[in-house]
Amino acid sequence: MDARYIANLKKALFDSSPKRKRNRLGVKARSQGKTKKALSSSKPSHVKRPSLRKADSLDNDIQSSMFRFLNEKMYKCSSSDASQYFAENPGAFELYHKGFQRQLQKWPNDPLQWPEQIIRKEFEKSPIVADLGCGDARLALHLKGLAKVHSFDLVAVNNRVTVCDMSKTPLPKESVDVAVFCLALMGTNCRDFIFEANRILKMNGLLLLVEVASRFNGPFKDFLKRLKAFGFKIAAWEITKDTYFARARLVKFKDLSYCPVSSLPNLQLSPCLYKKR
Repeated sequence: MDARYIANLKKALFDSSPKRKRNRLGVKARSQGKTKKALSSSKPSHVKRPSLRKADSLDNDIQSSMFRFLNEKMYKCSSSDASQYFAENPGAFELYHKGFQRQLQKWPNDPLQWPEQIIRKEFEKSPIVADLGCGDARLALHLKGLAKVHSFDLVAVNNRVTVCDMSKTPLPKESVDVAVFCLALMGTNCRDFIFEANRILKMNGLLLLVEVASRFNGPFKDFLKRLKAFGFKIAAWEITKDTYFARARLVKFKDLSYCPVSSLPNLQLSPCLYKKR
């Protein structure tokens, strides 16, 4: 985490708190005589300490602001830059992860439920799954004994996660039945992630996408059509009833291992920026 950013953020939030403002105004409004009297008084009964509730509120404001800062940073840099940033700032990913968990509680439903249900219902034998941008690898936990789940992210928050850049996973070519991106198409090189999904998926393997619907600049289906160039055809798609999430399942119909990723169209999604509440 940027030390200067944290220091300035804490100071700004502390100085902008209502109580702090009242105290500053109160000192300015007093006459010099009253101020001296107050300072010389041996009874500091007029000094009120901040309540624990207000202290907790200030701490929550700081945590939320840090999460928004990291969230925006991750959307606006490449996966390799994000990997380097978290390597240099080990506590930043934990802070981001905790902020994401708080945000998850505010959403109308858990976006991970949809890919989990598909994997549970549509495979008689235990499938091999790649969860790309897995966070805390909840999918692997929920499907334990039902599927072999490889969980990848930039930082390991537990022992279920394998650390890697999602554009370069350690999996062999055509080795998985399902690839999942659940709120994971972050950064400026999403094209590399979809290309990697094509490499690791078996022919006719499933690509499952879940994203915040507002991230797509045009119709969601138009974005999915662009994935044909990446060797995927649309099997089904939908916008959830609450209009919050866009979901799609695609099927790999073509191997692109012979094709340089630079020859494929760029994929741009708008950042998902959380508002200050």
